Amino acid sequence: MKRKPRPEWLAFGDRAVRLVLADKPSMSVSRQLAALAQIVNQHPDVLDVAIGFLEVVAYLAEGCDPAEFIARNPSQGFFCDIERYDQNATGAHHRIPVLYNGEDLAFVAAASRLSQAEVIERHSSARYTVAMLGFQPHFPYLLGLDSGLSLPRRAEPRKSVKAGAVAIAQDQAGIYPCDTPGGWHILGYCDPACCLLLKPGDTIEFLVSSTLL
Repeated sequence: MKRKPRPEWLAFGDRAVRLVLADKPSMSVSRQLAALAQIVNQHPDVLDVAIGFLEVVAYLAEGCDPAEFIARNPSQGFFCDIERYDQNATGAHHRIPVLYNGEDLAFVAAASRLSQAEVIERHSSARYTVAMLGFQPHFPYLLGLDSGLSLPRRAEPRKSVKAGAVAIAQDQAGIYPCDTPGGWHILGYCDPACCLLLKPGDTIEFLVSSTLL
């Protein structure tokens, strides 16, 4: 079987380069992106790195031309570093207590043909990986949701979702770090301060709690 070529850097505007690692998101891809971002961020010409579902964008120092950066830094060298990188160091593990009293718990149970207890058990027994942070600062997009809980977003988004809401949509889970409009299904609540600690590549498990700490 012919080996798929490694992804290459591409210019991304006047002061950045972009590398797309895969065709679709996965927990493995997220861990590799987190490792790649840490390695790239150590380069003297890189000011900052942003991680997406499938890609890494490196923002370059003033005077550093993207074409010159690409010529001097072929992606192969970074991937060799990833292969030597200790994967255990790419992310922290977080255990987050959740009070499963969310407004959409009953709906999710009915739509999934499960009991509420089964929804809670499936959601809390999964191990999640932080794929990226988006649409609000520190909002974690989490991969690893049980496929039996995969549902479309709400038909009508809420005008306000409380900070700390633990929610699901499509094949992902997430935590709302602040009060904001939102269209995900709310299963419960946690301390929103936990979002401040999360980074792409981290892993999460949700713990069933009887109180909101």
